[in-house]
Order: sequence, then C-alpha cells, then structure tokens
Amino acid sequence: MKMKDLKIKEDWEREYLKDVVYLQETQQILEEEFRRIKLPAQIVVIDKDNILNREHEHQSNTLPF
Repeated sequence: MKMKDLKIKEDWEREYLKDVVYLQETQQILEEEFRRIKLPAQIVVIDKDNILNREHEHQSNTLPF
C-alpha cells in the first residue's frame, strides 16, 4: 500500500512540473512576441478649441500675480 501512495505523489509532482514548464514556455513565447511587435507610442493632440494656436497673444506669458 505504501508503493501505491508513493506513485500517486510522484504523479502529482510530475504533473506540477509539466505545468510549470508549459507556463514558462508560454511566457517566453509571449515575451518574444511583445519584443518583436513593440512599436513607439503615437501621441495625437486634438485641439478642438484652438488653444495651441496663439498667434494673437504676446510672446511673454506673465502671470497676473
């Protein structure tokens, strides 16, 4: 009966190790894809109120206080 219990424990350990290896492989594949696909960020400014167009204002922007 002890041998049967020992086999069961070994099987669980083996399954655990298989899962760990599988997860590590999956993580490595995902990290490689992220490194390969990595693109620079694009920043788009949407200026609906024309805040950035300040040609009519003075060059010096002094605060009133």
